[in-house]
Amino acid sequence: MINLQLILLLVLFAPAAGQSADQRFLAGLHERGLYRLAEVYCTDRLNRPDLSDEERAELAIALSRSLAQRAAESPEELRRPLWDQSQRIIDRFARQYPKNPRLPLVRLQGALGLLARGELARQEAELARNAKPLLDEAKTNLRRAVAELRRLADRVDQQLRRQNASHGNDPAVLSADRLVAIKKHIRYELAKAYRNQAQCYPADSADRANSLVQATELLGPLAGGDPADPTTWKSRIDLIACYRLLADYQTAAGMLEVVFRQELPPPLELRARAEQLRLALATGRLDDAAAVLARRRQIDGVGSAELDYARLEACLAAYRTAAEANDPAQAKLWQAKAMESAEQIERCYGPCLVQRAAMLLGREFRAAPATGNLDVLVSVAEGLYRIGKIDDALALYDKAVAQATRSGDAARAFKLGYTAAAIEHQRGRHERASDRYRRIAAAMPENPKAATAHLTAIYLARAKPQAASAKPQAALLEEHLRLWPAGPGAGKVRLQLGQLYERSRDWPRAIATYRDVPPDNATYRRAVEAVGRCYEAWLAALHSAGKPTAQIAAEAADRFESLLADRHGRLVEHWGPLQRYAALQAARLRMNYTSGGSARAEFLLQAIERLQRDGTQLTTSEQRGIKLLRAKTIARSGAADDALAAYRSLTEEYPRDGAIQEEYARLLSGRDDRQSLGAALERWRMVEKKSPPQSDRWFRAKYAIAILHYRLGNPQQTAKMITLLRLLHPELGGPAMKRKFEALLER
Repeated sequence: MINLQLILLLVLFAPAAGQSADQRFLAGLHERGLYRLAEVYCTDRLNRPDLSDEERAELAIALSRSLAQRAAESPEELRRPLWDQSQRIIDRFARQYPKNPRLPLVRLQGALGLLARGELARQEAELARNAKPLLDEAKTNLRRAVAELRRLADRVDQQLRRQNASHGNDPAVLSADRLVAIKKHIRYELAKAYRNQAQCYPADSADRANSLVQATELLGPLAGGDPADPTTWKSRIDLIACYRLLADYQTAAGMLEVVFRQELPPPLELRARAEQLRLALATGRLDDAAAVLARRRQIDGVGSAELDYARLEACLAAYRTAAEANDPAQAKLWQAKAMESAEQIERCYGPCLVQRAAMLLGREFRAAPATGNLDVLVSVAEGLYRIGKIDDALALYDKAVAQATRSGDAARAFKLGYTAAAIEHQRGRHERASDRYRRIAAAMPENPKAATAHLTAIYLARAKPQAASAKPQAALLEEHLRLWPAGPGAGKVRLQLGQLYERSRDWPRAIATYRDVPPDNATYRRAVEAVGRCYEAWLAALHSAGKPTAQIAAEAADRFESLLADRHGRLVEHWGPLQRYAALQAARLRMNYTSGGSARAEFLLQAIERLQRDGTQLTTSEQRGIKLLRAKTIARSGAADDALAAYRSLTEEYPRDGAIQEEYARLLSGRDDRQSLGAALERWRMVEKKSPPQSDRWFRAKYAIAILHYRLGNPQQTAKMITLLRLLHPELGGPAMKRKFEALLER
């Protein structure tokens, strides 16, 4: 068990007058877990130039200890900087104050920090699913601790020899008695380091046995010391643990009997009980363990972290045995006792021990067969989440979901699955969170929150790169509409799905999806406008490829005109923005892509203009659309000069509108006089210059320029232009445009 105070027995090493004011104040802060406050206090005091050697050493020890304690109680990903900072305090003190007589105590604190770091990593490795990184860290720091403790032992021996030879009485220098006490403490901690090293290796390995033998050789003389010395009894209990780990259970049991015949202080009595429990578990004697568990966990109000953790281990061992024996009643009983022990640990001790207890519970219930106690699984999962063991928590949440599903508690299964998804969402793992939200929603679509969970899955899926996620996104959106076709988010989902189809140029599916958005949905107008956009793009592509457009355009126009009629088929009296858009779109489709739609388009334009005369305020876009359609109507009527005048006026009013400029250039190209053809050539050059390179309009302008050169009697320029264009852009804007360029080149 890691000593959470990372002890340096300052009481043992303090002057006879007792602890200093600094020591008492810092001890209080550490006891309350106020490590940051202790660090600020120590740092501020260490900046004072008037400190004595003893005060400076005490403060350096307290600062290093506080950082190490905070590291031990922090989440795994935050520990390393704190451990390293704790060690730097020791190293810096040794460099700056090499002759400080309290330097051995400072170095000892540094060694204890390394030991604590290694011990914590070793303890967590016993419970982790992937133990290797933690074991590697434990071995590294324990080796460093052993080396530092051995060097420190040699230095203390040297200082002790000098002290004995000098017979000095300098109060600033550590006395021979205190050096002897320090040396004894170093031996004890070195034995502890060897024992932890042993536990990093398999039970039957030579490395484990060798380290345990070294530990017993150090502990033996200490255990035979003065019974009035607390180190003696601690060493005897640690020696019992070493024999247990060596599987010499008989020797360990005999030593325990001797220990229990003595009257021990409560902390040592409770530590001995913890070792008694572990020995019973190691020998498979659960009845003996149960007898220890039946005793009170405190003596005179004094408790023991070591014993309480061992009690949890014993309860879980009994639970495991009952579960394997298919005894659900006993398994449930021991589960409850284990949870009670874990709750006691959470109430009484710091985050470090609470974290280990939660990890132990998580490992046990992750591996054990289901026993029907869903509350236990959920409680352990919540505990693991609180201490930052997220992956372990999620594994238990998954097990809880499965167990709740098997028991028919669908509502709780959904709630637990939703919680697991929310955890992944909170930690920024959007792809995993999306998958969890989707799975729990699709598995239980009738749950009131299922559609919302699925919408969250859709939202998180959209965060992925577009090219890599278009297909999965479409599948997710389609699934939502299949499961909740009339759900509160269905309109928005249809809009998103239509956008995916639109981006892939699947015009029929995009149009059909947009049209399924109901009129009472908030996204309806956007969907109607998207339908118009898709029809425009689809029909333009068909026209460019020389394919028929009249039937599709007429059907589209009919659909837009249906938005202008009431349920009896009569034209509605009051037109809002949606009706005006539909009327303009229907007129535009009939005018551009049908041969006999001029009259119908003219009727729609007159209706819109009547609205304008009645005071309806038209948007800039609507006004532009009416003017453009009016110009097209004039052109359709055969009044060429009037059409040119109308388009010329539009080009001046909308100089940046590529569609208007292109229409005007096309009208000029339709005349035969040289002046008009020259004007058309200049207009097409302007269109080309202002169009994005390699866009459809850019290629159309290139073709118009080439054919105008031909018509103006300059076929060489035409050939030169097409040859260069084909060299730079072999596809020439697509199959249809390529055929037109090649046909012109062959003339």
